[in-house]
Amino acid sequence: MNFLEPYLPRQGVASGSTYSQGGSLYALGLIYVNHVTDILDSLRTQFKSTLDETVQHGGALGLGVAEAFMKS
Repeated sequence: MNFLEPYLPRQGVASGSTYSQGGSLYALGLIYVNHVTDILDSLRTQFKSTLDETVQHGGALGLGVAEAFMKS
């Protein structure tokens, strides 16, 4: 989580490009595959709190990967 922190989207703070923000959400989902944590709630919150489609796309991919493997 410390590695991705500079790239994750933050409320009211410009933190890099939208591509790096979306990519970091996707990476977060990949990192936490098969780990029972509250990271899914964090990804959902990030996904819902932005209007940028690039960031939403990364969040959707991260959520999809983390949840799909969690259920199998």
